Amino acid sequence: FLPQKKAQITSKDLISANQKTKKVKTFPQRVCKNSNPKKLTIEKCASLITKKKKFLFLTGSGISLAANIPTMQILLRDLKIVENENIDDFTKILLDDQHYKSLFLIIQNFLKSIESAKPTKAHKALAKLAFYLETQILTGNFDGLHEKTGISPYNVEMQPLQHDLSPKVAKEIDAIVCITSSYDFQSVLERYKHFNPKGIIIAINQQKPTYLGDEDFFVKGNVQKLIPKLEKIITKR
Repeated sequence: FLPQKKAQITSKDLISANQKTKKVKTFPQRVCKNSNPKKLTIEKCASLITKKKKFLFLTGSGISLAANIPTMQILLRDLKIVENENIDDFTKILLDDQHYKSLFLIIQNFLKSIESAKPTKAHKALAKLAFYLETQILTGNFDGLHEKTGISPYNVEMQPLQHDLSPKVAKEIDAIVCITSSYDFQSVLERYKHFNPKGIIIAINQQKPTYLGDEDFFVKGNVQKLIPKLEKIITKR
């Protein structure tokens, strides 16, 4: 696990690329029922972040809503796909002429929205934070908006996180700051907590996510307002 430099934010800086490939333990999504995470203001969140030696940002698709890109949940709903649905069932839908054209149009419109989209205020502020704090952004997003800010995020959907987020690496991370992550995609957080029970999760979101435990923190609000404010507080602009 290497510290990042301001002009060299890449996925390789997040995690060593030299780890040996081996069979790894798989994890379910992290779900904490009836939990009561501690509530934070964005000012207290900034103070907590600056006290941590090593932390990561993790973004969900909600950060791109302001760029008129639908979240993955909205896209799956429009495509009439249930998460983790059997691929054979989805293939049957695609082969049905009655649904194929409508599905094609939905996907086509989604790709067009990505092509024309520009980074939101939250994307831009988060990029400045990542450079300033020399940390990394993990994401499950494919819209390219982080990249348009000059950041090379670590995409947990495309890169081998199950190997990269090893017990040693997880124990070195003091906190993961989740921004508009409504659920634990790719079980990133469950894996992190399993290997580092003392690690904390900070969620910045409109609604309390299900992955927060009693020991974690929740900042409620609109990320398009909160992340730029967080950036100004931390960089003291």
